[in-house]
Amino acid sequence: MGTKRIKFTVIKDDGVKAYWFAVDNQDVTSGQSVDLPTAPVENVLVWWMLGAEGATIAISGADPAGNVVITRKSAVPQNRTRGAGSKYFVIKDGANG
Repeated sequence: MGTKRIKFTVIKDDGVKAYWFAVDNQDVTSGQSVDLPTAPVENVLVWWMLGAEGATIAISGADPAGNVVITRKSAVPQNRTRGAGSKYFVIKDGANG
């Protein structure tokens, strides 16, 4: 098991008023890079957002070579103003493909 530096990016539409996300219990901001363990360790991405019904965010993480290791798109559910979610993922020692 090693570690890999992963840079996270968030794209949100205008309907999202606020958002927060964390990876492995570390608060992360868009454009920030964090060192994460590689396989066989599972990492977890957790997010929360506030906004208009149907508003979306997309969170992605890529290694220094540009290989995307995680990507999630999420929308505020119908008849709600808040949305949240989580996703477990494993970073391979090579490209995630």
